[in-house]
Amino acid sequence: MVAEDLNATVARVRIALIQSQVREKGTAASPTPRRRRSTSVTAVGSKDGLLQFTKQKVVRVV
Repeated sequence: MVAEDLNATVARVRIALIQSQVREKGTAASPTPRRRRSTSVTAVGSKDGLLQFTKQKVVRVV
């Protein structure tokens, strides 16, 4: 009876230790880079001297 309780306690302590190690590894890892996509309008001069507006996709990695 005492041996069974001791084995159960050891098993619970092992599980708690493994879970705490997993939590530590998870917080220490660097976060995944997030990409933000946006479009910006830029003015480009044409041969006629008139402005043409073009949309450019801008991708920033944060």
